[in-house]
Amino acid sequence: GGVRRRRFYGYTGLTFVKITITMLIGICTGTIAFCITSVVNKIYLIKQWLILEHFARGGAQVHYAYVVSFAAICLCLVLIASSLVLFWAPQAAGGGVTLVMAYLNGTHVKKLLGWKALVAKIIGVICACGSSLAVGPEGPMVHIGAAVASCL
Repeated sequence: GGVRRRRFYGYTGLTFVKITITMLIGICTGTIAFCITSVVNKIYLIKQWLILEHFARGGAQVHYAYVVSFAAICLCLVLIASSLVLFWAPQAAGGGVTLVMAYLNGTHVKKLLGWKALVAKIIGVICACGSSLAVGPEGPMVHIGAAVASCL
């Protein structure tokens, strides 16, 4: 006959391995999402401190140095995110949902789910959200989750 597999409550050991890997991917992706949110919140607190502390003290007087420094923080964050995608990991460009869907449908995008794309996407999301661009981390988290699964 055929190969007889040992079963534990109706499941083979392979099922438990799949469940364990799935849980590990979920835990890693959730930890990355928590870290992204924490760093973005710290950036927001710095920008909020810059505005509230210095503009509240000045009354009607405009403090151009603080306006310029606020804009410079936002500009530096955007430059970091765009430079990563432009020069280091072009496969991390875009939201990520459409690329992952295309990949799952059989379109091969070179190094889409590699570690460089993962790092660039994480740093890019932090910088883009922290710079107050009209973006969010939801779409890129699909790409990040797929890259975590691929890297494991």
